[in-house]
Amino acid sequence: MFCRKLILGAVMGMSMNAVNAAGFVPSVPVADLELFFGAAPGAISAISPSADPATEGSGIIITDSFSFQAGDILSFDYNFMTNERPGGLDDYAFVSFGGNLSFLDHAQDTAPGYYVPSVAPYQEETGYKNFSYIAPATGIFEFGVGVVDAWDEWVETGLLIDNFTVIRNDAEVHSNSFETGELMGIGDASIVDVFFGTPPTDGGFQVLVTTAPSPVPLPPAVWLLFSGMGALLAFSRRKHG
Repeated sequence: MFCRKLILGAVMGMSMNAVNAAGFVPSVPVADLELFFGAAPGAISAISPSADPATEGSGIIITDSFSFQAGDILSFDYNFMTNERPGGLDDYAFVSFGGNLSFLDHAQDTAPGYYVPSVAPYQEETGYKNFSYIAPATGIFEFGVGVVDAWDEWVETGLLIDNFTVIRNDAEVHSNSFETGELMGIGDASIVDVFFGTPPTDGGFQVLVTTAPSPVPLPPAVWLLFSGMGALLAFSRRKHG
């Protein structure tokens, strides 16, 4: 059965989701992403800005079962980064409010100057922009953000997220700058700091959600653990050989 997992990116420098052989956390199939957000099957591809269906991606829940009032303003900063070139496939990002999805941004925006050169491993980015969403109903809902590959599974796209707030009657009732180092996530999602290359807009940390293995490596201690396990396995094979 699918379950959500806690990410301790700022504390551990990595995700607590399953780590693949390369030492990175992989994206998940789009069907798993829809389960994570409580969205209907096919809902992610249904909001694609192009005819390219979503294949895989990652996401986070920023507010888990938060009590919203109709008219609350949800606001956060995001930086959409991609290696998709102009005229290529249209990877995209979205938001989820109680499982209802809305389009956020995409790789093939053709407005002049919309993209600028980015930091490795991405070729271009939008730079931080602000997104606001008005809660349509009163109740207890989850609010999250995701990013997906369109059609392919090998050209990386990423999304940086920071400075989330909920405004009610012109007063801030909730905020999250990811300084605590924990959030709910699936796939390749981690908390990175100012050394990633794009400064956070508030505080010292930001969330990185990507469609491919993360550019954030495992901490040295974890690599030593894997190396030691590999050495023991090689010794065992020689002994039994």
